[in-house]
This record gives sequence, structure tokens and C-alpha cells, in this order.
Amino acid sequence: MYMKKAAFAVVLGLFSYAVVDIMLWQRIFESHRLDVYAYLYHPGWWVMLASQIILGATLLAPNWRATVFYVGALLLLAMSGLEDVLYYWLDGRPIPYWLPWLERNPWIFLKPVTATNLLLSVSVWVGVCVAAFVYCYRREHAASVGYPALPEPISIDMHQDPSKGELSFRMDAEQEF
Repeated sequence: MYMKKAAFAVVLGLFSYAVVDIMLWQRIFESHRLDVYAYLYHPGWWVMLASQIILGATLLAPNWRATVFYVGALLLLAMSGLEDVLYYWLDGRPIPYWLPWLERNPWIFLKPVTATNLLLSVSVWVGVCVAAFVYCYRREHAASVGYPALPEPISIDMHQDPSKGELSFRMDAEQEF
């Protein structure tokens, strides 16, 4: 249950983050030619992201797995370029061919940062977050039902008589999968 809440919170956080970016940057800074004050805007952008992360982590805190997923996924997806993709898609504009302001971003690993490279890079990070969600969700579900999500590993015990040099393998038969 917590993992579903965490995933919903990540989606909602990214959506609201992009909408606020559109409203502040495009509607105020760009329309009034305040681009020279970008150095004042970007710290506020970081404060908003940090506030969302702290608030979500506080609300999900009883479940450490959901909290770690939320913090990691929101930070990773916001910094990986997904926020920029959402910025253009939610505004109804095409992504520019070249995005030079993202060239120094270490999370966008395909350079030069073109629209295609940005979408490919973002797709990889979204895939990583989806895989992490599936893994954590299965572990959470298994813990709530009372059976292991993954089988226990095979244990290797040395034979009682070390002179024979044999190994015996066993699996716990009590567990049902």
C-alpha cells in the first residue's frame, strides 16, 4: 500500500513541479524578459524540490522502503531531464532540437543534449525507477502476506567428516513458493 502511495506521490510531485516551472519561468520570467535574474530563480527551484522531497518523506516515513523509493525516484526523475520534457509537453510546445542549458547535467548521459537524446536518456531513468518500484512493491506485498518474495538461497554445509572432502547441499523444505 505504501509503495502505491509513493509512486502516486512521485507522479504528482513531478507534475506539480513542471506546472510551477511553467507558471513561474515561462509566464513571468520569459514573458517580462527577466532572464537576467535566472540566478535568483534557480535557488527557488531547488527549494521547491527539497520541500516536496521532505514533505513526501515525512508522510511516507513509517515505511522505509516507500520513503527511500520516493526520495530517490523524485530526485532522480526531476534531475534526469523528465521535468524538462514535462515542461514542454504540458505547455503544448515541442521540445527544442538542442537544449544547451542541459549540457552540464550529469544525469543526461547522451551528449549533445538534443530532443531525441533527452527522451532516450529520460526513458532509461524512468525504466530504472519502474524496475525499482516493481521490486519494492513485490517485497512489500510479500512481507504483508507473510511469504518471501524471492526464494531463500541454497545453503552449503561442509560434510560432517572433513576427511572425505564432500559438500552437502540442502534447501529448507518448510518453505512453500
